[in-house]
Amino acid sequence: MSKFENFMNRLGFGKAETKNEKTGQTVLSEVGKDETPEQPDVVKSEEDVEKEKEKPTASGGIRRQFAQKCDRSRIAPDNIKMLEPNEVFVFGSNAAGLHGGGAAAYAMRRFGAVWGQGEGFQGQSYAIPTMEGVERMKAAVGRFIQFADQHPDQRFLVTRIGCGIAGYRVRDVAPLFKDCIRLENVALPSDFWEVLGPNLDM
Repeated sequence: MSKFENFMNRLGFGKAETKNEKTGQTVLSEVGKDETPEQPDVVKSEEDVEKEKEKPTASGGIRRQFAQKCDRSRIAPDNIKMLEPNEVFVFGSNAAGLHGGGAAAYAMRRFGAVWGQGEGFQGQSYAIPTMEGVERMKAAVGRFIQFADQHPDQRFLVTRIGCGIAGYRVRDVAPLFKDCIRLENVALPSDFWEVLGPNLDM
């Protein structure tokens, strides 16, 4: 056996020559890949552990980065139970304004949404129709953004519109709100911000 073959075998490919120290005889022994010695555990310092915690993750990294860059007021609460006088509850509806369930029914009970009004400002709420297709929803979101831009004194809390009864995914709806990034008076759901993350100027 050549020196090269013996060297490769010692790495785990076949057999390797070993010498019996007692008898002085050279023998061939099987070397398996599973015989590779285990690597010792790496002991991390407290500083390294803290750095690991600060690294962005797929689920919460964008949210943390955004919170550090801007005010947390740009992230809409998951459960909106009450509003300040200048706040507006933004919810998904249908064009007919039949607020029979979900956030629409909640807006009618709590924040002045009007039965039969499927879009626009009403009471302390703003309706965006989501049941008539993506293109119509996109147009309605555009009108909402224009309205919010024209009313900087009001703070708009956007719910996860289109992601409930309408059946859309967050990753499909969130990009429609891309132009809200520049509007400081619009707060979006945290998972919308996760989708919009690549558009943020970090």
